[in-house]
Amino acid sequence: MTATRSLSHGSWSVTAIHVEFSPFDGERVAVATAQYFGIVGNGRLHVFGRHAGDVADSSPAWQQRELRSFDTQAGLFDCAWSECHPHQMATAGADGVVKLWDLGAADGFPVADWREHTQEVSGVDWNLVSKGLFASASWDGSVKLWTPSAGVSSHTFRDHGRHPVYGAIWSPFSPGQLLSFSGDGTARVLDVNSPGAAIVLDGHGGAEVLAGDWDKYNHPVVATGCADGAVKTWDLRQPSRAIRLVSCWCTVMTTLPQLCCTRTSPQSVLPAPTKADALSEMGLVCQKPPVQTSKPFLGLVTNSANRIEQGQGQGQGSPRLLDRCVGHTEFVAGVAFSLFEPRLMATCAWDRRLCFWRSL
Repeated sequence: MTATRSLSHGSWSVTAIHVEFSPFDGERVAVATAQYFGIVGNGRLHVFGRHAGDVADSSPAWQQRELRSFDTQAGLFDCAWSECHPHQMATAGADGVVKLWDLGAADGFPVADWREHTQEVSGVDWNLVSKGLFASASWDGSVKLWTPSAGVSSHTFRDHGRHPVYGAIWSPFSPGQLLSFSGDGTARVLDVNSPGAAIVLDGHGGAEVLAGDWDKYNHPVVATGCADGAVKTWDLRQPSRAIRLVSCWCTVMTTLPQLCCTRTSPQSVLPAPTKADALSEMGLVCQKPPVQTSKPFLGLVTNSANRIEQGQGQGQGSPRLLDRCVGHTEFVAGVAFSLFEPRLMATCAWDRRLCFWRSL
């Protein structure tokens, strides 16, 4: 059952909300944090580096060192590394401000900020194809597109009306498409080249859609996670109904962005194992490593044992438990896979900890 190893832990004074590996440097991770769970208080963006060490049993251990930290007057709900500049990243602020940071800035201030959103910014995501562009999603109902050199947004989507948008994720294949998910009970595929012609995924019975992502290996497939306890996968060529459903035990995720369904594939969205404490489960994190392997992963985030479990698909049959990572004492809010090292992942939680794990 203990098929993973906790490689290192870090602690700081604010609640960890989101973690993301650098796309340029496999030794760096960024963590977005907020005081009082983002309700009130300040925020901080941490950037950690890792260096290898040895422990008593000669297995590899990773020790963290903080490279930089940036303080903000409002909590941070998300962060996204730039895809075109190795030292820059964007953050989503609880005060409605999108900020761009540079690790080389000596004064600790953002190199740019944008104040067009009128409510909390729930998510930011950098375009993987058109690398000079990133998106932000907000509780004000809008999705906005930005280029770092411009002082205003280049495009605004309002397809979700006045309902909060919990995230907008760029397609890894098409530079102009985003998957947005909202409190209006739908997820939508927005297209910069065809505004007003969004593909609507409406299959959660009106419950808030709190998470979503693209299959990184199968272009027309996306996944959504919902407050009704369901994770669904969709084929955009036939968007009228989901192609697969996973029923969870409780709400799939809280309003924290990126808690579930990140980097998913339909093979990795699998029925969870039956457990005695099933009703205490908080969320579902479905992840496939960014390297081509034959073992897609399923991670379960719980609010009881505060663990992450990874399962391996068995075709159309039942999943089996592959790994279990136990190390957090509060809600696990963020999970990310390394883009450089197979099976290496990082997690952050409300216990103010950053953990690294390597799946065996």
